[in-house]
Amino acid sequence: RVAPLGSDRWAGAHRAYVEDSTLPAGRAGTPLDPTSVVEVMTEVVPADAIVTNDAGNFSIALHRFWRFRFPHTQLAPTSGAMGYAVPAAVAAGLVRPSQLAVAVVGDGGYLMTGQEVETAVRYGAKVVALVVRNGLYGTIAMHQARTFGTTWGVDIGPVDIAAHARS
Repeated sequence: RVAPLGSDRWAGAHRAYVEDSTLPAGRAGTPLDPTSVVEVMTEVVPADAIVTNDAGNFSIALHRFWRFRFPHTQLAPTSGAMGYAVPAAVAAGLVRPSQLAVAVVGDGGYLMTGQEVETAVRYGAKVVALVVRNGLYGTIAMHQARTFGTTWGVDIGPVDIAAHARS
């Protein structure tokens, strides 16, 4: 049987969590990276927005630094499935039309789906797709490089994602 933590230990654990999940200060002027993306999100995304995310290295910063302040505002794949964020955000935008739905997705995940953008436009869903582009299936490349010392089939060619969304 596991003994419950005392209130002092809970308070200490909570302080450690808050410290670890607080955005580092002094990042202004640094190159855009996933942590910077979350930093900008905290400034422009409404606190009650529904945030969906895809699989990928970029999502680590989102999980670490984004603070969900309202219930039922996080939609994320439980098994790391790519291509989840955009359709999930469109569905959220249709089900909860008064709230903004923000899909945080890599370029690879966006290109695995993306046709749902037409549905969002047709029905007027309030959806934003924030695409973190690195031209690479990054998590797959990381595992290939670690295991085999090289990568293959992980590059994503130049695709005008903004033009796709506008069309």
